[in-house]
Amino acid sequence: MEPLKNSAGPEVRILRHEASHGIAFAGRTLIAHWQTETRGQAVAELATLLSHLATEHGNLGLLQVISEQATPPDGATRAALAAMLKANENRIVASAVIYEGVGFRASMIRSIVVGISMLSRPKCPHTVFASTTAGIEWLAQHFQSSGGARYSAKDVQLATDQLRKLVRPA
Repeated sequence: MEPLKNSAGPEVRILRHEASHGIAFAGRTLIAHWQTETRGQAVAELATLLSHLATEHGNLGLLQVISEQATPPDGATRAALAAMLKANENRIVASAVIYEGVGFRASMIRSIVVGISMLSRPKCPHTVFASTTAGIEWLAQHFQSSGGARYSAKDVQLATDQLRKLVRPA
């Protein structure tokens, strides 16, 4: 897919988008937007992209945004997510998972995400947030403390917004 350019010039690359999810790369961050469900095949694709992009660009940030409409992943997919984090822990500067929903369901989804990280116990920092802005800012802090690797919060936000538009159900 063609990279998108923002006004400052850096690129936002939309790598995949379909009804269930989208994946983008911007600001040394791999971004996954889980719209309706998280499928094992998509997790495997995310892991492969993470590995290849880290080889090309150095260690990356990982940002996963979960839509309020998303169903919780089944056990096999949760295990695949945990395995992806563990297998790539040395390629990830930090990993943020965002679930912006409110109420009981949102708390349940966040607890599942916390459970996945407890299952994988990645060496990289991994935290769950209720807002995209908080997750992106947290990633920026980790990039700065890891030696000043280039990180563009603006590009990451642009890519996240693009994914939201592309995977939004009709």
